[in-house]
Amino acid sequence: MYNDLLNGDIRIKRNFLEEKIFIKLKKEIKNLKFKKMYQPIDRYFGNRLLAYPCYDALVPQWKDYFLLRLEDIIKQKINHKTFRIQARKTLSSELKLSPYNKRFGPVHHDHADLAGVFYFEQSYLGGTAFFENHFDPIPDITIGAYSNRLILYNGNRWHAPCADYTFEERYIIAFMVDIIK
Repeated sequence: MYNDLLNGDIRIKRNFLEEKIFIKLKKEIKNLKFKKMYQPIDRYFGNRLLAYPCYDALVPQWKDYFLLRLEDIIKQKINHKTFRIQARKTLSSELKLSPYNKRFGPVHHDHADLAGVFYFEQSYLGGTAFFENHFDPIPDITIGAYSNRLILYNGNRWHAPCADYTFEERYIIAFMVDIIK
């Protein structure tokens, strides 16, 4: 599985978390203290609305819910020290003010062996888009958001968030994984 992911496969796992844990996190995420951010974080913008505005919250208390399940899926040992997990919130009202006011947010890749997104809402238009190159205007594939669904992919694969403007708030968990080699 791990080698397939490194070679470009995408793993979709429905019902990633036990139902009671999913319900618990879905309630907790709305009460987190989110910090105003923007993507891509590695570039400077005059203000966050000129980028892809979002809010991030670190959730180290949720780390264990994800680590063991991920190791079971990929059959590899994850470096627990470098595992990065965060909750993210986007607001459609802010996205509409951004130059990224389109279906796809900024195309980027993550600096990790593997990356993943976990969804809380079901959305046919929201989710994640994957691109062969960062300059491609149209993705090769889009994967819709679905409650309690995890998508896992090579962190160096070009991807972008998909906006669904029928939701005012969208919550996800994003994480990055390094494998112990």
